[in-house]
Amino acid sequence: YQLSYNRMFSRFTEEASQRVNTLHPHSPICQIDDQGRKILDFPPVFRGLNPKLEGRAEKIILCSNPQFSAEVCLWSAMLPDLIAESFTLRPLRPADASALARACQDPLITRYCLSVPLNYSEQTALDFIAYTRQAASSGHELVWGIDASGTLAGVVSLFNVTASTAEVGYWLAPASRGRGLMAQALGLVVGFALDPQGLGLDKLTWKALADNEASARVAAQVGFRDFSFLPQSQPGRPGPDGGSELLDMRAAKLTRAQWAEQGFPA
Repeated sequence: YQLSYNRMFSRFTEEASQRVNTLHPHSPICQIDDQGRKILDFPPVFRGLNPKLEGRAEKIILCSNPQFSAEVCLWSAMLPDLIAESFTLRPLRPADASALARACQDPLITRYCLSVPLNYSEQTALDFIAYTRQAASSGHELVWGIDASGTLAGVVSLFNVTASTAEVGYWLAPASRGRGLMAQALGLVVGFALDPQGLGLDKLTWKALADNEASARVAAQVGFRDFSFLPQSQPGRPGPDGGSELLDMRAAKLTRAQWAEQGFPA
């Protein structure tokens, strides 16, 4: 676990170097004063960034080359590759659009992931991929693709991110289910979110439809506790008349203290 994070953080500057040629290479993030000191110049991309995340981005940027753009450094700092033995969590890219569209047409995903649009197309996927990059730059939603030997196996996300909390979301493509992959992937994201060397958040929350037993098992496996039942608390998909049924949900939480007490499950 710690080795994975050490490797991940050592790659931040390298990742920014690889991306700088395609992302605003002429927008400097800092200048050198007459005494040779680096002076940060925060452009508009920082406006609205969560305070805790902004502090973390600043540390990453200070270690970067002055010619790197703020967006490049923010994207690398907020959404780094998270490396496990059998898969890598990485930002989604346009080449994933076809696999993403196929997966999001799966009946179980459309049944349980209410935020996934119906009639999902490759253009829908491309629009979503573009959105994930903007969301990562602002620090309010982080979306990783699960890359298992070059195959997009699923998605894990942190959304509704604040300076101290976030909610987790995840799904797996049909061919990747039943191997324990999601628990490993979610555990890696949980560690990144709660570890002070990562995002340093204080609490994560989980919520799913009450009959989504698979999602609840994964959440419990990585340490979520205090499960509760929330009757008729989530509007479903609109029906033919435009109205929607209120659905039952289950919720749980995982604080940094609970995570530590359980031995940092992953």
